[in-house]
Amino acid sequence: MLPSMSDTTTASFGYRDVPEAQKEGLVREVFSSVAGKYDLMNDLMSAGVHRLWKDAMVEWLNPRPGWRTLDVAGGTGDIAFRIADLARARGDNGQVLSDLRMHLEAIRDGAGPHVDILLDLNFNAKTEGYLQILRAIKDLDMFWIEIDSYNPEALGLIRRQSPHPISSCETLLGLREFKPYFREQAMDVAIIDTPWNGVWQSMKIAAAAEAYEVNVAPHNFYGHLCSMMNAHFSAAVPNLRIMEIDIDRLAWDHELFTHVPDIQDGYLILPDRPGWGTEPNEEALRAHPPKTAGGLLNYGRKTS
Repeated sequence: MLPSMSDTTTASFGYRDVPEAQKEGLVREVFSSVAGKYDLMNDLMSAGVHRLWKDAMVEWLNPRPGWRTLDVAGGTGDIAFRIADLARARGDNGQVLSDLRMHLEAIRDGAGPHVDILLDLNFNAKTEGYLQILRAIKDLDMFWIEIDSYNPEALGLIRRQSPHPISSCETLLGLREFKPYFREQAMDVAIIDTPWNGVWQSMKIAAAAEAYEVNVAPHNFYGHLCSMMNAHFSAAVPNLRIMEIDIDRLAWDHELFTHVPDIQDGYLILPDRPGWGTEPNEEALRAHPPKTAGGLLNYGRKTS
């Protein structure tokens, strides 16, 4: 009686040949014997570097909650566990990031390639959250990302890791508050609130920014008088990046001032009239009195 092929066929196993039918069991036995120390072996052979590149790979993968991931021949499954842990830790953040990206892509698609998109995040995240947002939109075409942070070092860390220009500091008052952010090189563009700082103090801040090779932009979401103050500031500084202006106006807003800003082809035409180029119309202001409850006029005051 001749032997069957399974009895005579051999396979390589290490430095010896074994019957092919036995190899699967022998391989399983080897992996079972080292499984408990598999990560330790990788640590010794790579000096721990394998953990760093696995973390970097999972960050690049950017997993979202609800993802299904298939781990094929992944050793102890440590990469798969990393993917699951990161997606779980993000929780609802994953949906927020996806929605943010979807809206920015829709704006870009509607506006076309020649319109600048600026994203204002304000104080709405911490350092970790800002970095997650920046990673989620790193490949989008953005003019700048506006981020406010109470910590200059944290903002500097964010800027050094950001793929987009960072603007900040619209809430600061006086050169003393700006200086730590300049020293930290925490932003590409310093936003200066000219009406709150005053134009003269704002000029000093812009001069300090110039010494640190930082451009400036005036913060301006107010009325026409503030727009004209910012226009004169913008015309006088050598390191202007862009001037903000609020186009959402009241129906009777033009009644409050003697002149409104003259904007032609996206440019504000600087007037040669005396002063700021416009004056408040006191009669019109009296016709539209401020609300007596709430708002900045009563901030911090006790109401009866």
